[in-house]
Amino acid sequence: MTALKASTASVTADVDLLIVDESQDFDVTWVQSLLPRLRLGGRLYVMGDPDQALYKKQPFDLPVATRITSSENFRSPKRVVQTINAFGLASRPINGCGLELGDEPGLHVHGGDDDGGLREVAKVVELLHRKGFATSDIALISFRGREKSVLLAATKIAGRLLRRFTGSFDEANNACWTEGELLAESIYRFKGQAAPVVVLCEIDFDVLDQTIASKLLVGLTRAQVEVHLVMSHAAEAALVARLV
Repeated sequence: MTALKASTASVTADVDLLIVDESQDFDVTWVQSLLPRLRLGGRLYVMGDPDQALYKKQPFDLPVATRITSSENFRSPKRVVQTINAFGLASRPINGCGLELGDEPGLHVHGGDDDGGLREVAKVVELLHRKGFATSDIALISFRGREKSVLLAATKIAGRLLRRFTGSFDEANNACWTEGELLAESIYRFKGQAAPVVVLCEIDFDVLDQTIASKLLVGLTRAQVEVHLVMSHAAEAALVARLV
């Protein structure tokens, strides 16, 4: 934050339109530090979804702003949206407006002897290939952070090398990746991105609280065509209880 303030302390107003996306993951001071970039009469758009707040930043308001609220979703397949509503993952029902009907999300439960559910994940990847999806269409998204993930410590799934963030950056501050064909990423780093097929991995919880609901909502809405959830028996029971 100190570096951000320093970099914008003497900036000149050079833009007519400033768009801040994913504002639920911003501190208000981050937004304030960007405002000097706006020319006189410029416009600021701040967009966010509190239901997808993974980092638990303090909510903030812009008192002189015009507020527009929308429950429409144009990216996710309709059946994915129906699943989101069935589990009550958002604070209000979502209106699925996308053109893709899609399939109901696949639910896959792994045994206790399958660490991280990787064997089950491999079965899902093979299933997707049999259905005609290319490896490049698939993103394996871990519910855990990179440091605790079994998936993101692996090198292969279903015989395919994983493309993973190494945790390092090059001299230009670009993320360094392993050589691989099958993308594996954490839900935190994949937020704001999308893939035709998303496989949510390492889902394990006892109670579907707001934090878990936000992670599920983020994960499910990353899929453009099809989504699969690989989970523990405990997570399955918690989801079923949410439907009763």
